[in-house]
Amino acid sequence: MARKSAASSQYHRENLRRDLIEAALGYVAEHGHDTLSVRTLANRVGVSSGAPYHHFADRRSLLLALALEGYERLIRPSVEQERATSDPVEYLTATSHQFLTFAIQNPRLFELMYESELTRPELDPAIREAQFRGFSLLKDAIMTAVPSMSEEEFSFRLLAVWSTLYGFATLRNKQMVKPYEMGQEAADAVVKSVVRGALAGS
Repeated sequence: MARKSAASSQYHRENLRRDLIEAALGYVAEHGHDTLSVRTLANRVGVSSGAPYHHFADRRSLLLALALEGYERLIRPSVEQERATSDPVEYLTATSHQFLTFAIQNPRLFELMYESELTRPELDPAIREAQFRGFSLLKDAIMTAVPSMSEEEFSFRLLAVWSTLYGFATLRNKQMVKPYEMGQEAADAVVKSVVRGALAGS
């Protein structure tokens, strides 16, 4: 009986962590991350104020868990796309679209992932590792398409891809572009430019 109770308790704790993350993601989507606290999250889920501390030592560890969940959701479709196609053009196009779509649909989570206390004054090591996973996917696509390019040229192309995608996503989310540059047609044009530049000479 004691063993069964222990297993049940462990199951409950695992479920609570997932419930807390989902509730926190919902809060961030509605209000952003600045006002999110462990106490606020406990009230939102309907548990004691101390319950979340079994899973998150403090507010920063909670925000880090949310950001890493965001990176997982951002990267997972690209991993699946990589497995589904061997065409580097198709892959890079799909991955670029996925990045922009994620940023547009999750602007406040995107801000937490890229422009928050987790990234200033320097990147949290876990954030750095998550971003490296994304860079590796882009790197593989470009190197597959243009295997003979030099390391320097590759670095410039990867930098251009990242700067264009991230720059457009950030400008769009902050509404710093003209209204007609906010739609799908503009996103498609950006992706076409990214792919054309990245794979030039392939």
